[in-house]
Amino acid sequence: MCIVFASALFSGCASVSKTPASATERSRSDNQGLSFIPVIHPAVKIAENLKGVPYRYGGVTPKGFDCSGLVHYAYHKAGIKIPRTTRDLYRVSRRLPIEQAKPGDLLFFKINSRKLSHVGLYAGNGRFIHASTGQNRVADGSLEDPYWRDRLIGIGRLPVDRM
Repeated sequence: MCIVFASALFSGCASVSKTPASATERSRSDNQGLSFIPVIHPAVKIAENLKGVPYRYGGVTPKGFDCSGLVHYAYHKAGIKIPRTTRDLYRVSRRLPIEQAKPGDLLFFKINSRKLSHVGLYAGNGRFIHASTGQNRVADGSLEDPYWRDRLIGIGRLPVDRM
């Protein structure tokens, strides 16, 4: 409960999304219908707790992650089987328009090349979590940032199987 509440507080500090709240997150009321707590994708919760872990090329553990290693680890810990590489994640995911993105969807980017080269985990409200080579750690990113917005090539939803 504390983690969900803290996440709700921090998500309120993010920039305003251009997508309606219903497109980015679902809410539920408590037993008396007095308060609303965002329902957060379990892989996003796990990735949020990994912020600050060092970037490591090929890394798949909390000792260090690369971008697809972080996504794979977060989904695996959430009990969901997904492919390991950015290319395979892109191949198996269903493309969506940005307006339909929900927490837990994947954001795919082209960085310094003509090919797909980076993946992040969408956290809602235009924010994503990724293993950043520039910051040399797991960090937040924003689609409001022109750097990321200009390099975004697709949003994908995974057909997930529970383990």
